[in-house]
Amino acid sequence: MRTIRQALAMIPDGKLLESLRAACGRGRDDYPVEVLWGVVVHEALATLLAATPRRHGPLGKMHLGPIQKAL
Repeated sequence: MRTIRQALAMIPDGKLLESLRAACGRGRDDYPVEVLWGVVVHEALATLLAATPRRHGPLGKMHLGPIQKAL
């Protein structure tokens, strides 16, 4: 879980999240931007890892084993 948090923390999404929060305005906040963004990133990361050969290719050299096991 720590490895996933570290990987997610490396995504430069600060400006994106700020603009999404601003676009939401001051209305209801049933679905916080950060929570929804986490779902999008998780699905994208899971899809990427599923399509990546474990030992070959550029992502295979990044030692993403702990992340793959956690997903």
